[in-house]
Amino acid sequence: ISFFLVDGPVLSDIVVRDNEATFHGGGIFIYVSNVVMSDVVVTGNRNWGNPNYWNVGNGGGIMSVASGVDITNLTVTDNIGKTMGGGIFNLGNSFENDNSFPGFTINGGVISGNQGYYGGGFSFLNADPVLNDVEISSNYGENAGGGIHMDNATPVFHNCVIKDNGSPEGGGIFAYNDGSFPIIENSVISGNVCADEGAGIYFKSATGGVIRNSVVADNISDAYTGGVSINGSSVHIMNSTITGNTANIDGGVANWGNGFTTITNSIVWGNSDVEGVSNLGLWNGDIDMYYSNTDD
Repeated sequence: ISFFLVDGPVLSDIVVRDNEATFHGGGIFIYVSNVVMSDVVVTGNRNWGNPNYWNVGNGGGIMSVASGVDITNLTVTDNIGKTMGGGIFNLGNSFENDNSFPGFTINGGVISGNQGYYGGGFSFLNADPVLNDVEISSNYGENAGGGIHMDNATPVFHNCVIKDNGSPEGGGIFAYNDGSFPIIENSVISGNVCADEGAGIYFKSATGGVIRNSVVADNISDAYTGGVSINGSSVHIMNSTITGNTANIDGGVANWGNGFTTITNSIVWGNSDVEGVSNLGLWNGDIDMYYSNTDD
């Protein structure tokens, strides 16, 4: 399905499955349009890309470019995107129109079992999506961002569950590059894995982010930082619990690359690495704690 420069189409109670593409959006492609969707299932689609073009192969299930998209009760499962966003790729602007329609919003849904190079479940580029009550689970990012990958994006996650995803970097969430500033509220990030850095959340040279009223638990890194890795970013953790995360080095929260971490009214407890208890790892930069508990 393709929506190109249109205003007002509605998709409801349909299944989009087993389609293939080599350019944009394996199942659904939305370009500079306003679209409303409800009770839509997108499953088993593929976007294989094209070796002659670097910027294709995005959005195995759905690709949205510079569009206003309002979605309720979305299921996106078992899709493959060769490049960005195995499940969904959301680009906030376009080559033709820099004035994008406002808003990419999902209210309720499951994004599961998808695979991509950057972002198994989602990839957000130059975008500011809002996700409410969405489960993002069992996705795989071949390079970074098992559940979610973002570059110069400011997504909001509210009442979301991000679990059992995997990637070399940022098993659950990978926030990359100046301009990326995710807000994570009332959410759970658990059971994610990575081979290299940041099993739960990895802020890599991002502007920063906020983790508020959330739980980061039981994530596992084979190398560095099981819970939250903050590399050259400014992150505020508030009213949150970070526990049960493990890694070879730095189980809980690691601050490095001259990053800055503020922890307020939070619990960082019961995290470990191969040397034992490991809640806070300060390599350089600063970690400030206020009214918080840790057992380091």
